[in-house]
Amino acid sequence: MKNTHLIPVIGLAALLGFSACLIYVAEPQGRDFSQPAAEYSDSISIDEGGRLSLKNEEGVVEIEGWDEREIELTAKKMFKPPAGGNVRIYTGIERMLPDIRIDRTGSRVDIETVPAPGRERASRVDYVLMVPRYIHLDRIVLEEGDIWISSIYGTADISVERGDVTVENFSGSLSVHTGYGSADVYLFDLRDRDEIVVIVEEGDITINLEEQVNAHIEAEAVDGFIRSEFTESTFQSGELYRDTLGAGGARISVRTRKGGISFGKIVRDTP
Repeated sequence: MKNTHLIPVIGLAALLGFSACLIYVAEPQGRDFSQPAAEYSDSISIDEGGRLSLKNEEGVVEIEGWDEREIELTAKKMFKPPAGGNVRIYTGIERMLPDIRIDRTGSRVDIETVPAPGRERASRVDYVLMVPRYIHLDRIVLEEGDIWISSIYGTADISVERGDVTVENFSGSLSVHTGYGSADVYLFDLRDRDEIVVIVEEGDITINLEEQVNAHIEAEAVDGFIRSEFTESTFQSGELYRDTLGAGGARISVRTRKGGISFGKIVRDTP
């Protein structure tokens, strides 16, 4: 594992030559105010077929597959001032930022955002990870924010309480659970043993499949429509949509309590 790097924001202290870290922050304009405060980076060796989990409270998580046998991690920590707009100067900002904990056991890597001492919640952290294309994303958990995953072959278990999930160029078994937000999924090379489960409490779901896919589909929109380009049909709220595409095989289960469901065709470009 390479050495990590923590790059604090240069604040007012640097300008005045003080030894203590004093940070000037403009008056907050609402509870979601935040600003970049520090960047963390790390490289973690991992074999193809290894396992990765990530737990974050708030932020954006981007995970993309590449040909290297290592995880390249970049995390941007965002500073949220205390409640109240009168305080403009903060000391020791590093102590107010969350920690990034990385545990590695064999072929497994666990990453977690840990609140700073004395703080109940961690400030926002945005993650960007490059990972081996063949990997098992055991648990990618985010309370608030968006998740984007691309070019992965393996398995993925994704959970977001409030935010959108986008999965592109994915092959393998997939589980997506969101409370409030949309799910947009592009699936390739589905095998008979693959299982796809997408459940959204409130939000739309789009499942994009190859034209010649072999799969069994079961979908329900309790309060919303279901549309499929494979059957050119529309199903009303509460109707259960079942279909067998091709010879069947992979199992796809989709449900939203409040929102619409769409099944689209992926048309590959021909030379």
